[in-house]
Amino acid sequence: MSQAEERRQKRYEFGPFLLELEPWRLLKQGVEIPIRNKGQEILLLLIENAGQMIEKEEILNRVWPERVVEESNLSQHIHLLRRALEDDPRNQDYILTIPGKGYLFNHEVRITRAAPSRPAPASTGQLAPPADVPSDDLAEETIPSPKPPAIPLQRLPERRSLSSGRIKRVLALTLGVAFVGGIFLLWRWRERLRSPGMPVLSSGVILPLVTLTGKDSHPSFSPNGQFLAFSSNGDGSEYRNIYLQSVVDGQLTQLTSDPRADVRPNWSPDSSQIAFLREAARSGYPYDVMIVAAGGGEPRQVGESWGGLAWSVDGKYLAVTESEQGAPQSRLALIPVAGGPSQRVGPSLAPNDSDTMIFEGNPRFSRDGKFLAFVRSISDSNADLYVLDLQTRAIRRLTSDQRMIPTFEWTADSQEILYSSDLTTPRRVWRLALAGGKPTPVDLFPFDVDSLAVHPSGKMVAFTQSGNDSVISINQFSPASASAGSPPCLINSSREDDSARFSPDGKWVVFHSTRSGAHELWLARSDCTEIRQLTQLQSVGLGSPRWSPDGSRIAFDHHVDGNAEIFSIRTDGRELRRLTTNPFPDLVPSWSSDGAWVYFCSGRSGVTHIWKVSAAGGTAVQVTSKGGFEAIESADGRTLYYTRGDRLRSLDFATGVEAPLPELSDVSVDRHWDLTRRGLFYAPIQPDGRSQLHRLDLTTRQITPLFSLEKTFPNWLPRFAVSPDEKLLATYYFEYRLGDILVLKEPEK
Repeated sequence: MSQAEERRQKRYEFGPFLLELEPWRLLKQGVEIPIRNKGQEILLLLIENAGQMIEKEEILNRVWPERVVEESNLSQHIHLLRRALEDDPRNQDYILTIPGKGYLFNHEVRITRAAPSRPAPASTGQLAPPADVPSDDLAEETIPSPKPPAIPLQRLPERRSLSSGRIKRVLALTLGVAFVGGIFLLWRWRERLRSPGMPVLSSGVILPLVTLTGKDSHPSFSPNGQFLAFSSNGDGSEYRNIYLQSVVDGQLTQLTSDPRADVRPNWSPDSSQIAFLREAARSGYPYDVMIVAAGGGEPRQVGESWGGLAWSVDGKYLAVTESEQGAPQSRLALIPVAGGPSQRVGPSLAPNDSDTMIFEGNPRFSRDGKFLAFVRSISDSNADLYVLDLQTRAIRRLTSDQRMIPTFEWTADSQEILYSSDLTTPRRVWRLALAGGKPTPVDLFPFDVDSLAVHPSGKMVAFTQSGNDSVISINQFSPASASAGSPPCLINSSREDDSARFSPDGKWVVFHSTRSGAHELWLARSDCTEIRQLTQLQSVGLGSPRWSPDGSRIAFDHHVDGNAEIFSIRTDGRELRRLTTNPFPDLVPSWSSDGAWVYFCSGRSGVTHIWKVSAAGGTAVQVTSKGGFEAIESADGRTLYYTRGDRLRSLDFATGVEAPLPELSDVSVDRHWDLTRRGLFYAPIQPDGRSQLHRLDLTTRQITPLFSLEKTFPNWLPRFAVSPDEKLLATYYFEYRLGDILVLKEPEK
């Protein structure tokens, strides 16, 4: 028997789990637990070496032998394996993290071997032995569990949350002469931030703080330091509510239960109330600003905001983001907690900025009440930090990087700001003095932090990470039978894969992916084979690819110095061509039917319209006069279909008439639509989050409902694409999204 065959016949038992290799199945008491391909390889590698530490570098080389993969990729897979094994990250009964080194399978493993299958004998009326009973066909051995602990792990307080219970036992490990020490549940331990007076940790451990079933976000510590408020769909449902968790004993309380999303909790200075944002009842409207007592009760509305929220130190005002009807800007304003009209914050924009797209948001009052910091941006990926002196009303710019800033927070002494930004790829946490200067990376944090909350003591920082694994699924497609064929092929890495578009002949797809560690375009055959990288831009903002009608080039948007511009590139990766140069974002390109022009949306005139530019580059020309976002020209070149807001419209080139599509005037499509030679496909979003694919015949104007698109997806990316001949359908969905709140805190002495 070959070694490979012998290995395939092994069956591994640990705790209530059974791992079979051919076919690969992980069972818990007979119920199969789904594990993705790379996760399977990692789990098997750890189990085969149970009780021995496997260095991270070795795991990366064994599982991804021909690719350069970020360490964060491995961490995400370990995170998912722990969830599948129901392995409490604080106890680590199965997968133990060895800080700065690697991972160890921390459980006794029993191995059984099944004999090769052989021809069935003549019927004797006897049954084969059960799979879990040793017989002549089975051999058995045991990998012993690791040695008893020598040094105790830090014990956390008992948590009575929805997803955790009392800590079962204290763990520890001795790893030989070369590595002996206390085992802490931490991500990184490095001595950084050595400048005098640093109010945040100079060393620390990372521990799970909130680990509900759903996605937990927007952490906020109470000023008295005793509680953490956050937003979560705690039971994994579609509804996001405000929760409260005790920092002392972990007791969990759900404060709100509205079917609309409740996000961004913010505490009153006396820790008695919590302000938060509630999703508006209608799409396209600002959030409702709500206040609820920390002890519970009915929330009350005090105003509206387009996304920002902060409670002033004197307790009298809430800083919010306002926008006048039809204006291209959003500005900070103060609304009285007791009621009354709002008032603008800081000086007005300069006269020459009055018609440009400038957005102010994410306000944060310093803890000493002297300053209000905020983000000013012209797009999500072109932003900088500003600070307003609340006494002089003078505004000062702190950064000039024109980069993404998803979150920031004041330090406990109000002298510095921690913020997450893509100054490098992947995104990191940085610290910046109030006086300005050069930011310094904070290496205690992992990559891709998207929210921060500093404890009033300065001794712990709660944070969340973004971590999406999105998948492209390509099916045979038959609109006539209103069904998608099966089984599909998948374009799937352990990172983001999305925005697939078919080539004119339907044989290839172009798609956006972060599988290389940066945002790039990739190509694949429509059967999901021959995947290859198209761009080499090391970008932090790139997407919306579209094929030219002859299939020779691909147009896309790409952020240069924090601003989106339109580019095109040959399908062999050569001849990158920049088509637009403008101080405001140019986005979502598409081609005219003759390939001579590239359409795109831009706010360069003060309002977002559809524009076009020659495929060779040159001066852009405004196309629509009543706004517009994403456009596709019909195959006959007579009509431009486009969205304004979340509704579909058309421009008749012969008459110049811009109007809503009469058949879809009340249908919200966002970016979930596509155009072929004969049909317009769209998937309206229902209030419960589901969507159903429809087809509008461009000749008969008849609408045909097709089938439901079941899996989770974001509204800001295209949900699907249809090949020009309507024989293939590509859909895009999230496979998982990291959603726990972690805490960086001082290690126990």
